[in-house]
Amino acid sequence: MFEVTKKQMREVLDSLVIPKDAIILVHSSLKAPGTTEGGAQGVIEALEKTVPEGTVVFPTLSQKNWRTVFEDWHMDRPSDVGLISETFRKQPGSLRSNNATHSVAARGKDAEDIVSGPHDRGERYGIFGDYCFSHYSPWQKIYESRERYGRRAYVLFWGVSMMYNTYKHLVEYSYVEELLAMIEDEEVRQACKAELAHYPVPAGQLQVTRFWPFYDSEAFFEVLEAEGIAKRVKLGNSHIICCDIFDMVNRTAKEMRENTEYMVGTNCPTAYDWILRTKESIKTPVSK
Repeated sequence: MFEVTKKQMREVLDSLVIPKDAIILVHSSLKAPGTTEGGAQGVIEALEKTVPEGTVVFPTLSQKNWRTVFEDWHMDRPSDVGLISETFRKQPGSLRSNNATHSVAARGKDAEDIVSGPHDRGERYGIFGDYCFSHYSPWQKIYESRERYGRRAYVLFWGVSMMYNTYKHLVEYSYVEELLAMIEDEEVRQACKAELAHYPVPAGQLQVTRFWPFYDSEAFFEVLEAEGIAKRVKLGNSHIICCDIFDMVNRTAKEMRENTEYMVGTNCPTAYDWILRTKESIKTPVSK
């Protein structure tokens, strides 16, 4: 007996009232909700029926062999983030972006533009390399979907928590970019950059003198849910969480600027100290 039927998936997705032409980016676990009718393909079909005039996107991240990820990267490298993601990536019509660490696969109306280049411009300095969350990255394009495509974009957490929210890194990268850009003295700016973790220092293996301003996206879920930006609905043994990406990123970025001690200090005190020292190097105060 199925713990999650196609009918249940349809009812849950319909309850989220997602526009038919929307972009939906999906972090997923096939196992967490329980035995699913149709397996990975059943989930994919349910998602595509939700946005028949829109676009479905799955992260196809590389999380293994970090020390050689750029040397090992190729466009047919398997996704390291679950069976649904990998099933979707391999299907006819799915297009993939060209990034070694944070690629996505997309299918639908805006897929071609979302995954297209340039892939080596608009860089933002950061722990996973300078182009994964660049100004031309799929993550940035989807965030800008209201203006760029004239439609909304949502992120769904299918059986997983917001701990897996990759958009947290766009917020972190953008905040670091913002701080560094306001330092007028180039020598000081470069010295501040040199303290940050930057590929090839792998995540989880940071040196004592290198760090990154990670924040706890799972803890911040409560704020997003209380303000109506995040919605949570039951599905089998787990939940689906749905967030409007534009609203989620903007609200999180606002909190990073205005409540940095809570967002970063409790998770990475060393990075919080770096932020305080960096702000002292900025002649023009950080706007709020």
